[in-house]
Amino acid sequence: MESTPRTSMLDLDVDVMLLILAHLSSGDALRLAAAARALRPIALARAYSDVTLTRAAQTAAFCAHMLADTPRCPCSMRRLDIRHRAVEDEAYSWNARRGRKLLRALAALIRDARELRALALPAAEMLLLAEPHVGAAVASLPRLARLHLEKAGSSAMGMLRAAQGPVEDLRIASMIKVVPAREVLSGVAALSYLRTLHLHCPDAWMNASREVLSGIASLPHLQTLYLYWPFKWTDVLTTETASLPSSLSLRQLHM
Repeated sequence: MESTPRTSMLDLDVDVMLLILAHLSSGDALRLAAAARALRPIALARAYSDVTLTRAAQTAAFCAHMLADTPRCPCSMRRLDIRHRAVEDEAYSWNARRGRKLLRALAALIRDARELRALALPAAEMLLLAEPHVGAAVASLPRLARLHLEKAGSSAMGMLRAAQGPVEDLRIASMIKVVPAREVLSGVAALSYLRTLHLHCPDAWMNASREVLSGIASLPHLQTLYLYWPFKWTDVLTTETASLPSSLSLRQLHM
């Protein structure tokens, strides 16, 4: 026997709602309207709390909506996941006026999202070089706890050193290979609340493995470390990883 599908209030169309209202007294109808108005900001806050941007046109429209006549909306955001196509698109070239406008709007959105807890930035180095205000906006977030960077470089490390939020979870998924290990470690070390680190090490760090591990070992509050090594590092790291604190939970993964 098939069960009858459950219907929520969200499934009711306008005609059904009008029929329900027709059976209410005028006083009850007014109270329902007042409750609906009071519920609107709560519903919007929930809708904007977790946002994923996947296309440049979507990013432009979302930024325009959030920054237009609803200045309190960005404060509802708790998580913002920006995908590659959300900022990298032929129709929104960063060298063209349309692309620059998109990046400025994105910087303003992040700047106003004062309650943001988690942020993912694709093509971080190129993004920060194209629009430095994005880096300043991220660094100013007072509650940022999780940060995911892809294709990070010197500008991204400068952003980490300037970060005001209590970043506890940092993921550097890939890096521009010319960034020295010591520069990355100085950026990571600036995050005094850091508990979890995901670090993808480029081939260029082959001769700096000891420096990398020594820098990581000096992080005072780090509890969990995910290291992504090139395969050729395996023999080099066999003895050096033993120097890490025993209290540190280490996960070694090969790229």
